[in-house]
Amino acid sequence: MKAIIEESALHLRQRFRLRALEWQNACISLGFGLIVLGNPDLFAGASFRGFIGGASFWGWAVLLMGVVNISALIINGTVPKPTAALRTISAVLQVLLFLMLTIGFVASGTGTTGIVTYGVLAVFGFFAACWALLDAVAPEYGQ
Repeated sequence: MKAIIEESALHLRQRFRLRALEWQNACISLGFGLIVLGNPDLFAGASFRGFIGGASFWGWAVLLMGVVNISALIINGTVPKPTAALRTISAVLQVLLFLMLTIGFVASGTGTTGIVTYGVLAVFGFFAACWALLDAVAPEYGQ
């Protein structure tokens, strides 16, 4: 069991640097969800008036997305044979999430910095999704 844990930790460390952008996006989602759930009054602000569904819906949805993404990265990072398809799906969902956040901030009409922040995260998340897809088609392991 100890050998399995050590080997899994080694795989995770080796792959983390290559997946840093995906880890960043997953952590942002996790943090966003926790903050919204912990402070639902944020959605009373003008910047959030373009969001349909309320604080509870968005908080739980974004938190769940962060948990799913982190889980996918841990599985992909610890399993000796890469599970790039799982990473690809997770990264695409992350892009969609950041696009929805961007659209919500645009719809609020306040010109908030969230438009640029989440828009840029969506663009670079798209590149991360493309890299994950390339790993699914031609893994860098065993070449």
